[in-house]
Amino acid sequence: MNPDLIPSHWTEDRERLSERLSAPPRLLVACDFDGTLAPLAPRPEDVRLPEETCAVLRQLTTEAGVHLAIISGRALADVEGRVPVAVDCFAGTHGLELAGHGLDGDRAQAATLQPRLAAIATALERRLGGIPGLLVENKRLALAVHYRRVDPADWERIIRAVTEVAAVDGAFRLQPGHLVVEILPDLAWDKGEALKRIAGCLGIPRSAVLYLGDDATDEAAFRAIPNGISVSIGPSRPSAAHWMARDPDDVRQLLAWLADQRC
Repeated sequence: MNPDLIPSHWTEDRERLSERLSAPPRLLVACDFDGTLAPLAPRPEDVRLPEETCAVLRQLTTEAGVHLAIISGRALADVEGRVPVAVDCFAGTHGLELAGHGLDGDRAQAATLQPRLAAIATALERRLGGIPGLLVENKRLALAVHYRRVDPADWERIIRAVTEVAAVDGAFRLQPGHLVVEILPDLAWDKGEALKRIAGCLGIPRSAVLYLGDDATDEAAFRAIPNGISVSIGPSRPSAAHWMARDPDDVRQLLAWLADQRC
């Protein structure tokens, strides 16, 4: 595998991007939600999709040949309720839940692990419940331990506890994120596999897929479309993505520019 490189900002390569985005008769635009379409917030329930971005997404859905998918770490019902747009496909819990175009359903093996995941949540609440600002979110098929609002002096204690509690049951793995660590079923399934499944279901080649994401979990999606169009969101850093955008406002500008290219 080639080492990750630091991608250039999308505005530095408009000519090539315009050709890549306007040429395919059908294009899949797939986006992460938190930190990509919507700015991050101290609490996950406070994250909102800006109305200006909502308007751009609605415009994209009216463009001929453009299909829209949202692939999020949030639970499926949660992210669906935050995107009031006619999206072709949703993927929740990093692709463990799928909806749209006959993809509806959970990964069966992940669903069978729910009672064991609930036991881990109980153990974590018992061990960490007294830490102010800590949130243990049960997403049904995964747990997310949010420590964004916790005193940094407690971060090491939290990570150690999550690691030790999760290790008791070998059916799960840890996945770090932006001031969150998740406990997921240890399955060969991620955002990249979900993206490939959605593109295949829609009959769109991976070379005609645009994926935008801001977190380490999105790297699997970038690698799933080596010949596609991938954009990493956030500070300049090594990534498998081909281009980068600074923040959700920059993403909105990119998607608005895309809509113009497809007119």
